[in-house]
Formats: sequence, structure tokens, C-alpha cells
Amino acid sequence: TGRDALYEAALEKLVAADSIFYCDCTRKKLRAETGPYAGYCRARRHCAYRPATAQEPASHAIRFDTSGLAPVTFQDRILGAQQFDLQALGDFIVRRRDSLFAYQLAVVVDDAEQAVTDIVRGADLLDSTPWQIALQRVLGLATPRYAHLPLLVHAKDAAKLSKQTGATALDDRQAPANLLRALAQLGQSLPWLPGAGATRAPLPGPAEILAQAVRTWDCQRIPQHAIIAGT
Repeated sequence: TGRDALYEAALEKLVAADSIFYCDCTRKKLRAETGPYAGYCRARRHCAYRPATAQEPASHAIRFDTSGLAPVTFQDRILGAQQFDLQALGDFIVRRRDSLFAYQLAVVVDDAEQAVTDIVRGADLLDSTPWQIALQRVLGLATPRYAHLPLLVHAKDAAKLSKQTGATALDDRQAPANLLRALAQLGQSLPWLPGAGATRAPLPGPAEILAQAVRTWDCQRIPQHAIIAGT
């Protein structure tokens, strides 16, 4: 992509910091493991690395070495104080054998380059945060503030609502009602919500609802657990 030069520069910094190693573990070997990557290739700091071509993958994937790093702690704006043992999470790939830069490195570089100060995303990405903070520290980048929203899940099996799990699409013609339902599930207080003096008067448009939500937004009211669809 057009951003590969930025990712290459970040990877060179990781190499200079002795924070990466070259991994040739097969998928079969890794699938046999039940826990995090066990550091089989950590000693391979230098090798005859062969980049990927149109005909064959690179000789190795490139992983970030988490061994010896201190636990990562941060204050999530919704979930509160968080602490992760990087060794328990394992060494992660920063460049794949197909030559693509992995999500963890790309998102850290992109966020820093765009001067992102706040990241709001689903709680299913919480475990990625310590890896990203570890990269930020080695690369000398600022750490944004994080807020991880609860997932909306099916009542039957607690699977996240998505196309893959058969979730019903939202009706775009009901935008105000959809928006109010989402805000209610996030614990926010608005005059049009049940229990807040709501009437049967027509709902305002999405712009007015959002403007009011911005004025009264409170992260402390957001649930710290998954939300069951329909509740």
C-alpha cells in the first residue's frame, strides 16, 4: 500500500531496538499449541531473510519479542484499570510471510501519524491494546486514551451480533429509534428514552439526538459487560 514506507521505517526501528525475531514455524506446528506462541524462534535475531515474491512467501514471518518486558498497565475510560502480562499474551507477528504488515504494527503507525488521541472500539479488541502499547513504547510514540465498548451479543450463545452470526440488519428508515436504542443500551440518559419523561410525540432527527447525547455523554454509565440483544 501507499503506507508501506511508514511501516518499513517502524520495522527498522524495531530491528535497531533488538525487539524482533524471524519465525519459520509452520501453521501445523502453531495449530498444535493451545496457548500463546511459545517463543520457539526467539534466538533467531539475524537470518538470511528472503522477502516474499509473487511466486512464494517470505522465508520467515517477523515477530515482536515480548520476553522480559514489564506488564502493561493503562486506564480504560470504560473498563477502568487494566494490567496485562505480555509473556502470557505471547510474541506477535508484525510482518506476515505474505509480506503484508500485520494489524498491530499498522494501526500503531497509522494512529501516531494521524495524531489520534482517543481510541474507542469494541471490547473484543481489548487484548490487542497491551501489544499496541508495547509497540508504542519501543517506537517512542505517544499512547492514546482507550475506551472499549461492550459488545452486543445474541441471547442464545453470547456470540457477537454480526452478519456472520445471522444478526438482523438495521432498518435505515428507523434511524432515530435505532440511535436511541443504542444510546439506551450504553446507559445514557436522554429525554426521549423510556423512564426519562418520554412522550409519544414524534422523535427528533438523528442530528438533534446526537447533539443532546454529546452534551450529556457519561462514560461512567456505560456497562462493563456484554449487552444481550433485545434488552
